[in-house]
Formats: sequence, C-alpha cells, structure tokens
Amino acid sequence: MNQFSIKKGRVALVLICLGFIAFGFLRLNDTSLYTDSTRYVIWGTSFSHARGFVDNTQPDPERYVVNAPLYSVVLAPVLLFFPFSLVAAKIWTLLLGACSLYLFFVWLSRRLGSTLALIGTLMLACNPLMLVMATEAMSEMCFIGLTILAMILLESLDGEKNFATSTSTSLLVILSLLPLLREVSVALVGAVVIVLLAKRHYRNAMWIALGATVLTAGWMIRNVVIVGVPPTSQSTNVNFILGHFVTPAGASILRELTQRVFLNIQRFYAFAVSLLMYPFPQPLIIGPGPLFRLFFKSLATGKYILPFLALPLVIVGVSNDIREGYTAYVRLLFCVLYAIVIALYPVQDIRFLLPLLPFFIYFLLVSIKVISNVRFLQNRTVKFGLALIAATLVILPNLDCDVELARTNWKYEHSPEDVYKVIKQTGVDKELFMRPWKPFGDWIRENLPDSTVIASTYKELAIFIGNRKILEINYGVPLPMFERLLRDNGVEYLVSAGEAETMRPYEFVMNETKRYWFEPVHSQSGLLLYRVHSSFIETPPHDYTIMAVPDTTTGRGILNKGRTLLLRGDYSQAVTDFKKAQKSGANTALTAFQLTIAYAMSDQRDEATRSLEQLYSLPQSTSYIPAATMHLRAMDTYLKAIDLSGVYQRSSQLFNVATFYWNFGYAEKGYSLLRDILKEDTTYFVALLWGWDYSKTLGDDKQADVYLKILESIDRNNAVVTGFRTINAIDDTVHHTTDPVKQSRLQLEKGKVYWSIGLFDEAFDCVERSLGEDHNDKAAGKYLADLFEKTNKPWALRKIRRMISDHL
Repeated sequence: MNQFSIKKGRVALVLICLGFIAFGFLRLNDTSLYTDSTRYVIWGTSFSHARGFVDNTQPDPERYVVNAPLYSVVLAPVLLFFPFSLVAAKIWTLLLGACSLYLFFVWLSRRLGSTLALIGTLMLACNPLMLVMATEAMSEMCFIGLTILAMILLESLDGEKNFATSTSTSLLVILSLLPLLREVSVALVGAVVIVLLAKRHYRNAMWIALGATVLTAGWMIRNVVIVGVPPTSQSTNVNFILGHFVTPAGASILRELTQRVFLNIQRFYAFAVSLLMYPFPQPLIIGPGPLFRLFFKSLATGKYILPFLALPLVIVGVSNDIREGYTAYVRLLFCVLYAIVIALYPVQDIRFLLPLLPFFIYFLLVSIKVISNVRFLQNRTVKFGLALIAATLVILPNLDCDVELARTNWKYEHSPEDVYKVIKQTGVDKELFMRPWKPFGDWIRENLPDSTVIASTYKELAIFIGNRKILEINYGVPLPMFERLLRDNGVEYLVSAGEAETMRPYEFVMNETKRYWFEPVHSQSGLLLYRVHSSFIETPPHDYTIMAVPDTTTGRGILNKGRTLLLRGDYSQAVTDFKKAQKSGANTALTAFQLTIAYAMSDQRDEATRSLEQLYSLPQSTSYIPAATMHLRAMDTYLKAIDLSGVYQRSSQLFNVATFYWNFGYAEKGYSLLRDILKEDTTYFVALLWGWDYSKTLGDDKQADVYLKILESIDRNNAVVTGFRTINAIDDTVHHTTDPVKQSRLQLEKGKVYWSIGLFDEAFDCVERSLGEDHNDKAAGKYLADLFEKTNKPWALRKIRRMISDHL
C-alpha cells in the first residue's frame, strides 16, 4: 500500500511538472518583461562562443556587466547552439523552473511527507508569478532551485566540523557561487554562516564565507577595477543602494534608507498579500473571462482580509519549525535577511518576493500539519472539506489566471496586429503586447544596412536585428545629452512606441530639439521607426511636425501642455496641468517626474520631496529618479545661495545652478538666472563668457554684444574673447550675403573658431550648417570628418563619410 502511494505521488509530481511546462510553452513569445532578459542572452551568447562577457550589440562594445554574471553562464550551453535566441533561453529557464519544482517536492516530502509535498508543489506550480518568471530569461528559477537544493544539503549534513563529505563540498560550491547569480543571495550565505557559527561549526562557516567572499571580490575586481563602469551605465549595486532615490541629494544616507524602507514596506505589503492567491499579472491579460473577473473582484477585497488569516498560520508554522533543528534557524534567518535586503533596495518589484514564496508555502504546510492533529479534524470528511476550501482559495484562482495568461499570449503569438487593434480600441494599457520585436526586427534586417546604428529605449530589439547596433538611451535623458548621443554615435534611425501608449518614448526631446528632425519610415503594432536627419544639413519639410498635437482633454494632451508651460517658466500652471494629467489617466513615472521638476523649479521643497516619493513608487521610474534628485539639489543650492550675503559666493552658487539648467535642456531658465547674476556682478568673468554663448545660442545678439564689451574691458587679449570678436565679425558678414557658397564658407570658418575656443557643440552645429548651405562643400565635409576622427567617434565618422560619398 505504501509503495502504491509512493508510485501515485511520483505520477502526480510528473503531471504537475508537465502541466507547468505545458503552460510555460503556451506563454513563450518574443517579448520580455525585463530588459535584463536580453542582457543575459547577449552575455550568454558571448560567453558560449569563448569571447567572455561582451556586449557587441551597441556601437562601442562593452565588457562591463551590470548584473550578476552567473546566469549568463547557465544559459551558455543552449545559446551555443541557438545564439541570441530569446525563446531558447526562455525554454531553458522553463526547464530550470520544472527542476525547481522537483527539488521543492523532494525537500517538502523529507520534512512533511509526500501528501503535503504534492499540495505545496501544486501551489507553487500554479502560482502565476512562478509561471511568468519561468518564461522570462531571468535568474529567479535558478536561484530558487539552488536555494532549495542548499536546504536539502543542509539537512543531509550530520554536524561534522570539516568538509570531507561530498554533500558538504556541494554546499560550499553552491553558496560560494550564489552571490554571482544574484547579489541578494548574500542573505542565504549570511544566514548559513551565522547559524553555523552559533552551532560552533567554525571551520564550515569559515570556508563558506571565504568561498563566497573570494569569488565575489574577484568578480568585482574584474568588473569595476579592470573593466571599469562606463559613464552611461548603472553603477554597481552597492553604489546603487547608497544613492538618493526618495530624498534630495544633500540628505543623509540614514534618512534616505529610513524613508526608502518605509515606502518599500508599504509597497511590498501590497505585493505580499497578492503573492499567494491573487491574480497579479494584469498587464499580461487582455479580455479575461467571467471566472477570472469574479476572482479578481473577490480577491480585490479579500486581499485586505487574507493577511489576517494567513499571518497566524505562518506564525504557527515558524514556531513549530524552529523545534526541528538548526536548519530551521537558517530558513527563518534567510527570510528575515532577504526581506531586509529588498526593503533597502531602491526598486520595487513583486518578483523580488518570489524566492520567499516556497518558504511561505512551507510554513503554511507546517501549520496545516500541526492543526490537522487536532481531534475533530481527524474526520476524513472534515479534512476533505478543508482541502477543497484551500484549493478553491489558492489553487483555483491561480490556475484560472494561468489559463488567461496562456490564452492572451496565444492571441498575441498568432496575430500581434489584431491584439494591437484591440488595445488601441479599448484604450487598455498593455504595453508588452505593443512591442512585436521579431517581425519588427525582420523588417529592419531586410531594409537597413548592417552598419546602421539605431537609438532605442528598448534593449530588447538588439537580438532581432542581426549585426546592426542599438544605442540604448533611457527615458530620462535631457535634451542636450540626447542630441549629443545621436551625433557622436552616428545614429541614423530611432525607435519609439505607437500612439496607443500614454506617452511615447522621447516624445518631449523629439519635439524640443532644434538640431534634428525625424522622418517616419515604418510602423508595426505600436512600434515606430524614424530616420534621423540633421536640421542643419537637411532642412525639414515646411509641413513637418513630429506628431499631431494631442487632445488637451486627455491625460497625454494635458501632460504635453504642462511640459510646454514648464519650458516657458509658468511653473504654477504647469503643476496644475501635471496634476490634472495624473487624474486623467496619465499617472505614469514620466508625469510624476515632470511634476517633481515643476515643484523644484518653483522652489517648493516640501512638495518636490513628496512628489519624488510618489515617483519612486511608480513602475519604470528608475531612469527618472537620478535626474529628479539633481533637480532637488539644484533647488536647494539656489535657496541657500539667495540667502548668502557675499556677492561672490552668491554669484558662484547661482552660476552652478544656471549651468545645471542649461545643460539639462532648460535653456530659458538657465539664461534667466545667468542674466540676474550678471546684473548684480558685472565683473564675473566666467559668467560673462557663458553669458555671451547663451545669448548667441538663443539669438539674443544685442545682449551678447553687451557682454562682449564688458569682457573686452576686463581682458581684451583673452583667447576666448578674441574668438568671440571673430565670430561676431563673421556673423556680420553672414547677415549681408545671400550666396550659399559664401554662407557655407563663413559657417565653416565660424565652426573652426568655436572649436579653437572649446565650444565643441557649437562647432559641430556650424560645420553642419556649412554643409546645409552647400552640400558640395568638400572642405566642410572633410573638416567634419576630421572632428569625428579627432574625438574618436568611429560610427559618426562612418556616417559622415557615407554622406560625403553620396553628395560630394
């Protein structure tokens, strides 16, 4: 009888794993919830072909690895045969997820028996978050599997004080490697080391701590010291955690961490109550059936009640588990340390809770086992009724959610265009299904040369376009940097999203730039491809507009209106419009970012700080937060500066604020501050130099002449002042000639002067204007190529050489 039960248990386990894999296959597609999936595929492909960890999909190959590297190695075997294949990486991850379920069953069966082990494994397998993360090329499945394997190995040790056994050696290897899989695994390593020390297993604890430290330190030396962190990349996680995300840059790190933990606990509470039995993945489901809607509505209210029901069960489970030996302390301490780490981490994501789910299920099952020993529960009918209720509350809603996930994905896989039409007509926010990377990438491969550089916020496109390069530019990049990146990397095309989204990527900077215009060349299911043109070399058409002005009654239209007011300096009305946009359905990270800036630029410190906290709690806010904190720092610098009594000190601080706003694309704000400085301190030489440049750039020649006269009275022979005089003389000649050939020559001469005095952006602009006046000006083309060669911009050099060969 016992043998028959074991056989049935094995059959049931196989069916659970096969069902999990089947649902997983139905959710496979060409999109990714997380950009990290694409990075792992790129690094894994590079590693599998013996090139180390190199990202060759961008204009400048990058050896710095922003994530822990081990999962790329885990993916390498399959990527050796299917290079750059996201689907192959997802299938591999799905199989690892099935292996994790098997290990979970083994662990539970050793501790609780096969019946409860099957129930727990089914609960984990049906969980939608488990299914979703098993079908992303992410490290969660591997991390969960190795964590559970570590628990199995810990229970297999017999308390020996050396590492002679294969079991203890395996444990040492796993715990040493885990920090290279996910940095948060330091919680597990720390828990094991602390418990072993408490149990006086000093040698074992020392070897584990040493192994993890040596491997992690070795990787950090390779990544940070030898390779180095690129200026445009995210810094290491240690620096990332210690940055400012919810407080101004001048605040103490203790205040930052305290406030961050407070906000994270609030957010993770909402995540935690939905983790076990709440159908969370709304962005992945379109047009759900009546059963899902029923569960969704019921659990939307029940999520406030469930914690009060589940918490006592977890407490009972934990209190009974710690009687089972020292491994119980490892489990409990791991959960506590892990919770502390994610509470400190400056990103809020429900997936961070997934590694805690197996332990949560385990503690619930321990509690159930204890409760089932109560006399009146020995009745089989009562047990069956309780099991049925538990299945209804936990497994059935999750299983129905899995069905909806698979059904929606089936629709997307069979017809992305039809799904896009549904999204557009209904106005639902399902961005993931508006990014059909494979067909979009196929069009690019068929129509664009191999040497093309494409700018995109989406790294995901990189693995679908062959040898073409992706320049990844994030959402929060200021206009001057955006323009510089396009120019220096020879960007010829740009990818944005379609009109169904609340706001297109780059919409503000594309509207505000005077250096570039963008020609639509291809669209597909919500993705748009633009050709990038220099406004100085190729004059845009008379009827050119990057996009129609949105209806100002919609959230997006109100947001655009608020941005226009912000640039004009009407901050109070901009604040009002951004608040309206939030209420009108545009409560996105972009809107909160603009609102934070508006508060900061209008010197409302308390409101700006609260808005920053709101921004932090919104999805996809990471790209905006560094810029937002810089704005708060500029606000604080300004407020402190105006209270200074010394003219020199006040002018110096205000000058820093003015240059900050200028460099962040708020030219009028920066220029206004600079003029105020020079009204009070007319001898501030450096400010006068920049005052002349700002005036010239904005077309205020009269004010530029005033600043030049003052500069000449201070130091007439200064090289920069001499350059300014020469530029003014050239401009006078430009105004009196209409001959394009002469105009071209004069613009080229002016560009050379700008270059000689260190105003490089202005120099590039003038040389491009020279080519715009006369496309046959070989001298201008050669000089522009020389500038790119001098500044080591190979992709820009290739682009200008192609242009020269086409026109000259």
